[in-house]
Amino acid sequence: MANGDPAVPPRPKTPDVEGLVGGACFEELADEEVIERPDGTELPFVSLRQESPAKIKVLIVQGWNETYLRYLPLMEVLYAAGFSVYSYDHRCQGMASRYPGAHPQVTVVDSFSEYTEDLKTVVKRVNALEPGGELCAVAHSMGGLITCTVAADHPEIFSRIVLSAPMFSLKSVHPTWVVHAIATVLMSLGFGNKFAPDPTQHPIDASGPIIEKLTHDAPRLAELEDIWQRVPVG
Repeated sequence: MANGDPAVPPRPKTPDVEGLVGGACFEELADEEVIERPDGTELPFVSLRQESPAKIKVLIVQGWNETYLRYLPLMEVLYAAGFSVYSYDHRCQGMASRYPGAHPQVTVVDSFSEYTEDLKTVVKRVNALEPGGELCAVAHSMGGLITCTVAADHPEIFSRIVLSAPMFSLKSVHPTWVVHAIATVLMSLGFGNKFAPDPTQHPIDASGPIIEKLTHDAPRLAELEDIWQRVPVG
């Protein structure tokens, strides 16, 4: 964020997780805190640490438009298997701070490096809480791109990386230079922290069911819809 920008808005509060799959384990074992970045952005951070230092620590790096609460079932399974588990919410989504003046569902970053620097800061916190042992990343979608970008420059950080549908590029019918040109024009017109001027781009109504269903697991889908209603989308 540029100097002189308004103060970062207060981040959304962590909701009650009662009734969610993995919620009981989370309430009993999870330690939650906030990592504050130099620009004032607050990143919610969670750890489920074994009583004795774990041989392998797992850092879950979520995708875009998510929150670590979506991964409670995975956290529970990994913890039961003997791993210490960590995760955090990316800036401008989930329970993290939003960009000043932007709609809560609009993700705004000045540079992709903000994501990678956030991840490196989170890694330092993980290793401070639990020195030693291997650190493994489980990364989904945009989290996969962030994690691999960091690992390319710092291969010593992760002993292994498990990727789920990594977002290494965006599918577009237009050449990259055209997309960049359009984005530059829209930025100059003041759309940098707003929805694109397109009728398909609008706030998501989290109170209703998820229409685009990519799963046949009805209970898990209901779980995700519940989380969407508890945590601000974006």
